[in-house]
Amino acid sequence: MKLHKLVLTNIGPYAGRSELDFDSLDNSLFLITGATGAGKTYIFDSICYALYGKTSGENREPDDLKSKFAGPKDIASIDLYFEYQNKDYLIHREPIQWRQNEKKTNGEYLMSRKAANGQIYILPDDKKPVISKDLDKYIIELFGLDFKQFKMTMMIAQGDFYSLINADTKKREEIFRKILNTEKLAIFSKKLDEKCKEQENLLNSNNKALETIRNGFMFDGELKENTLNSNFDVLLLKPLIIEELKLEKNNLDELKNNLSEKKNEMLDASNKYNKATTDNNNLDSYLKAKAQMEEFNKVLPEYEAKANMLKASDKASIYKNALDSFDAENTHLAKLNNDKELCISNINKNKTLLDNLKISLSTARGMLNENDKLIEAK
Repeated sequence: MKLHKLVLTNIGPYAGRSELDFDSLDNSLFLITGATGAGKTYIFDSICYALYGKTSGENREPDDLKSKFAGPKDIASIDLYFEYQNKDYLIHREPIQWRQNEKKTNGEYLMSRKAANGQIYILPDDKKPVISKDLDKYIIELFGLDFKQFKMTMMIAQGDFYSLINADTKKREEIFRKILNTEKLAIFSKKLDEKCKEQENLLNSNNKALETIRNGFMFDGELKENTLNSNFDVLLLKPLIIEELKLEKNNLDELKNNLSEKKNEMLDASNKYNKATTDNNNLDSYLKAKAQMEEFNKVLPEYEAKANMLKASDKASIYKNALDSFDAENTHLAKLNNDKELCISNINKNKTLLDNLKISLSTARGMLNENDKLIEAK
C-alpha cells in the first residue's frame, strides 16, 4: 500500500480542513515532529481510523477524534487517498461525534450524537462508494491483514515506544511480545522446550538401558577396557550380542532335541508296558485253564472206572470214545503245561524289563524337569 494524501477535517488540533500530501515528499524518508500536543499522533490515529475504524494507540477512542476547536454544527471527517495493487482508492470516514440539531426545542438548539459511517471509492472513475456497510470487513479482505496485523507490520503506536525505551529487559520482552503479537510463538517455544526435555529424558533412559545390556555381557582384554570407556561406540556390541544370541539359540535347540528324544523313549517304554500288561492277561488265562485241568484230573479216576466197566459190555465203543477224549485232554494238558512254562519265562523277562523301564521312566522324568527349569530360566 502507498499513501498519497490525508485530509483531516476538524480532527484533533486540526480545526477546519488540513491536508497532508505524501506525494510531495517524493518517496523520501521523512520525520513528523512537533511539540507535545501539536497533533503528531493524530496523524497516525487518523490513518488507522480511516482504514480500520480504530485508532493506533490505546489512549484515544474514535469518539475523541473531533476537534475541540470545531463548532457545534461542524462535521469531523477523514479522507485517505492511497494506492494498492495498481488501483487508487479513497476512504471517507466520519467518527462518532456530537452535532447541533437544526431544530430548536423550547427555543434552544439540542445536541445529538451522530453515528460513525464510512465509504470507500475506487478512483478516478467511480463516483459512488464501492461499499457503505461492512467497510472494516472489506478492508481486511482487500489487504489480507486485520487491525492487529496492520499495527504489527506497518505501524507501532508512540506510547509503545516510550514504554519500550524505559522498560527493563523483562518488561521490554513483554512489550515486544505485545507489539509483535508473538504470544503464540512463546507458547510454541514452551511446548518445543517440553518436547526437547522429553526427548532428552528418553535419550538418557535409552543410554541407561544400553549400559545395562552392555554390563550383561562378559568381555576380555582390550574390548573390556573399551566398553568401560564412556566414548565407546555401543554399536560395536551388536555383532557380539548377535553371536551370543546364536549360541543361546543353538543351546535351546539342543535342549529341544534332547527333550524330543526323551519323549520318544517314554513312548517306547509305554508301549512295552502295555505289552507286558497283555502278557500278564495271558498268564491269567493259563491259570484259569490249569484250574480247569485240575478239576478234570479229580474226576479222571471215575471216568477210568467207568471205562473198565464198559470193556465188558456192549458199550465198549462208548468207552473207547471216552478214552480217546481222555487222550485228547492229556495232549491238551501237555500243551497247556508247555504254554505255562513259556508264559512263566515271559513273565520273568517282562518283570525284569518292567523294572528297567521304571528306572528309565524315572530318569526321563528327572531330565524333563531339569529341561523345563532350563527353558524357564532362558
